[in-house]
Amino acid sequence: MTRKQALHKALEVLTDLEAIKKINELLEEMPLTCWSEAKIFDSIDQFVLDNGRNPTATDFIKNNMPPHTVIKLRFGMTLGEFLAEYYPQPEFNRDEQKQLFISEYNRIKPQGACDFNKRKTAEIPTWITFAKMFGIGKWLDWLNLCGLEKSSPTLVKRTQRATIIIVAHDDLSDKYNALSFKHPPS
Repeated sequence: MTRKQALHKALEVLTDLEAIKKINELLEEMPLTCWSEAKIFDSIDQFVLDNGRNPTATDFIKNNMPPHTVIKLRFGMTLGEFLAEYYPQPEFNRDEQKQLFISEYNRIKPQGACDFNKRKTAEIPTWITFAKMFGIGKWLDWLNLCGLEKSSPTLVKRTQRATIIIVAHDDLSDKYNALSFKHPPS
């Protein structure tokens, strides 16, 4: 006998209206989970407050959010449908987003995609977030769409070489005299 079957059997013999009401509430929540509708909305609303944006499906993998299956059980819809109905993503202006990326790119002049993501300011999305808004998945394709050219790496030329010789520690002046710097010809 399953738990649900046991609850139905208990309902047949109970006469206490309060007990019947509570058992019916349990049956509505079968299978039992710790995620009530109120807890689901509270956790998502807290995410919005903490992150300043509506969650995406990826955010439900972490961040103390309810699993996809709980959303399906509680609301009878997929997570994507749930988010579209209750927490839609804001519309974005394509030109503004592209200009935001171009400005940041020109400010930091990155050597590549990873360099852009490391050096961008915290308020700026990663390059792939921008690119996905436009249906692009490659760095160079995204740069081409933005009318930007790939930055060429800057070479560091070493102009000075130092030689350090460690001598016996009997006299500090001997050590100092043993230290010599070789400079390239001018």
